[in-house]
Amino acid sequence: MPGYRGWVLANALSFLEGGHYGSDYVSGQSDVQRESRVHLRGAAFGLQVIGARPGKTWSWRVPVAGSLSKVDLATGYRVAHKTWQVWGADGRPRVATATGAPTGDDASRQ
Repeated sequence: MPGYRGWVLANALSFLEGGHYGSDYVSGQSDVQRESRVHLRGAAFGLQVIGARPGKTWSWRVPVAGSLSKVDLATGYRVAHKTWQVWGADGRPRVATATGAPTGDDASRQ
């Protein structure tokens, strides 16, 4: 699907910024949420420029503010454990599961 790699790369960079530097933000999670929304809009605009649209199942992961340490960055981490919320391509949270955890999976790229 055109643009998917760029979408994922943009989300990865956004996730790293909010996850690593998010604890430095004045209002923490709300700043990470706001910045993530700006990044998502930028990725969507990039798709628009090439005449593409996000796939219906594409998701955007928003990190827990400041949840990524230098050790995490050096040794790796599980994205699901550092995710605050999963959004659809429209910037709205995905429907939550019975436990309240957000859903969303990039396995299906339609």
